[in-house]
Parts: sequence; C-alpha cells; structure tokens
Amino acid sequence: MKPFFLEANTIADAWFQLLWNIFDNSYTQKIQKGSFEKEQYRLQYPGIGVYIKYPDQDMVPVIPPHLNLPVPCTKESVEDCFVNYLMDPELPCLRLLDFKAIPAGDGLALTVTCHFRSWDLWAGFPTNLGGIELLKQYVARETGLKNGPMYAYSAGAHIYGYQEEIARIRTMRRES
Repeated sequence: MKPFFLEANTIADAWFQLLWNIFDNSYTQKIQKGSFEKEQYRLQYPGIGVYIKYPDQDMVPVIPPHLNLPVPCTKESVEDCFVNYLMDPELPCLRLLDFKAIPAGDGLALTVTCHFRSWDLWAGFPTNLGGIELLKQYVARETGLKNGPMYAYSAGAHIYGYQEEIARIRTMRRES
C-alpha cells in the first residue's frame, strides 16, 4: 500500500479528509500491544503526509448537533495538550517537532513539522495538532516571525474499531 498524502486548509479540514479517505486507503490491524490490546482492531493508513496551509484557523472540528456524536476535541483540550502534553518529556507517540523559518512575502514564517509513531485520528489528531499550533504561535511571537503552515506525518495513523461507526456517520460514508 502507498502512503496517503493530502493538502488541507485547516486542521479541521485535514481531520475530515483523513476520516473520509481512511475507508478506501487503510488496512485492518488487530491490536497486539498498547491501547485496547487484543480487544479491538483499527483501520490504519500505511502512512500519511499532511500539509495544512492555515493551521491557526478552525482548529476544532465541528460535529453537526443532529448527528449526536461525541466531539473529538474542544478548545480546552487543545489548550491542555499544549500546556500538559507537549511540555511533558515522556511523550510516547510524538517522535519529532521540527521548527523552520521559511521565506514568506517580505519576511520569514515559522513552520512546524511533526511526526507521530502512532496516532488516533478521531480525537488525537485535532487535539495534538491544535496544541502544536499553539506552541508554534508562541514560538513565532517570541522570535518575531510570521505564523506559517504545518506539516504532519505518521506511520500509524488510525481509527479504532469502536470509532468506525461514528466516523462513518460523521463523513456520511456507509459500509459498502
């Protein structure tokens, strides 16, 4: 299988596109170790690469109220990720954060590249990227740089079996 690449305008847009496409671009993996060991399966991409043009806008995905689904994250959970997760030296899934200043118009913009070993797309993706975006905004302010795009990669982006139905409802992708 080939890795899946996408361009998105916002974190919420990338989240929705990844959920939409996982049903056609993933494989089923029985969980041997870690979360839900031997209880669940997951639909997993063989790898993903995501470019997000405006990560500072629309960080929290919207769930239409009539769908009656759990929200993947909130503004508060994004802020908590920034404060308590990204500053924790014991990160099990996040493997790399790389900041770089690139040309942007008449100045420089700060970008961030992140790589996750394993990544829960339903709740982890928007929460983690929202927290990373808050960190990037902080670094950009402190260094006098413009805020730039974000690049995200994972060799293990997935949804768990218990999330499959809610992801199908949110994307309106019924099983064929």
